[in-house]
Amino acid sequence: MSYPIQNWSKPSWSGTGTQFAQDTRFNMQVIRDAVIMSGGFYGWDMAASGGTADKPARFTYAMGTEQVKADVTWGVSGGANGSPVVVAYSYSPDNGTTWAAIKTKTINYDTSGNVTGTIWS
Repeated sequence: MSYPIQNWSKPSWSGTGTQFAQDTRFNMQVIRDAVIMSGGFYGWDMAASGGTADKPARFTYAMGTEQVKADVTWGVSGGANGSPVVVAYSYSPDNGTTWAAIKTKTINYDTSGNVTGTIWS
């Protein structure tokens, strides 16, 4: 299973009705998941797991059989100490049986612990 990437040039009026509907559905899924990854979408329950109580290794947002997970790597030194430095997001349509990678966010910090930027890969 591959994850649909947002494509603002679609849906295209030149495609078939089926392709138009599929492109619209993919774009809506990406927008929905972006809202969930930001920490809020009514009806999606969040559970933290792994790691420690103050630094969970995973946050899973679920509604029915669909899930979005955020696997977190925590900083251990310098300005990033105790803060998330890498968050890998994935989507599952089937209660976590299969996962499709969405994207990974790397968070950069200065020596005082202030966020200086993020990079998506």
